Amino acid sequence: MDELIPQALRAVAAVADRLGLKAVDAVVIHSGMNEIVHLAPHPIVARVMGETARVRDGSRLAESLDVAHYMARRGVPITPLATLVDPGPHESDGVYMTLWEHLEMAGGGLGDPSDAGQALKALHEAGADCPVPVSGHTPTTEIRKLAASQPRPTEADRMIELLDAIAVPDLPKVWLHGDAHLGNFLQTTTGSFWGDWEEAWFGPVAWDLACLAQRRDVFGEVVTETDAALAAYGPFDAEAVAAYMPLVALWIAAWGMAVAPSERSRHRLDWVAQRV
Repeated sequence: MDELIPQALRAVAAVADRLGLKAVDAVVIHSGMNEIVHLAPHPIVARVMGETARVRDGSRLAESLDVAHYMARRGVPITPLATLVDPGPHESDGVYMTLWEHLEMAGGGLGDPSDAGQALKALHEAGADCPVPVSGHTPTTEIRKLAASQPRPTEADRMIELLDAIAVPDLPKVWLHGDAHLGNFLQTTTGSFWGDWEEAWFGPVAWDLACLAQRRDVFGEVVTETDAALAAYGPFDAEAVAAYMPLVALWIAAWGMAVAPSERSRHRLDWVAQRV
């Protein structure tokens, strides 16, 4: 992962120069699945594809950004896209990124769970009417690609076996956030927003709600917060969420095993195996 940071900084510098941003001091403020880079002193943050480039490309990034644009126009509380320059997607030397407003975190950075639930409901209601064309990219396609790139054949085979054993109901679909866990609902000095839009896809709301409840159900964590968020969301199909939970847990585990294998990822795989 360390080699991704200088690659991201070179790409950010090239894009900033192309956009006419002067005297940019690129500062990495977070390094993970994506590299988050502040284009100081400008109030702009670049979300640079890092590990996510394993299974996604620029067209996938454009699709999710189009969904974010639509959500913003509908008044859904999402992290604001850059307004001083074109938010993208932008590319330099095969590295893709999107540009967003730089936000100052407040209150520890995490928004109120009840607000998260209400905002997710608004997101799903807007997603039902979102006209962005559907590419067909789904978490299932990512799991298969991640398994194919897995250097440990035994782990790869296990992921595919679990995936093939999971049965989910065919439900109505809307545009989703795609990774709607509470850590992606951010509290800033200007409000609370759903951030991290790279995973947006067209699927059942049960997927997002399973993402929201995954830590509670798999690890017994953030129980009170999860319950509050789901209560604020309002009525939902609990059986559908339970049906999608193994697929969500497998998707998260597949990413974890591909990027940085850990006991948490292995626990998720075991948890899925117990249920399928």
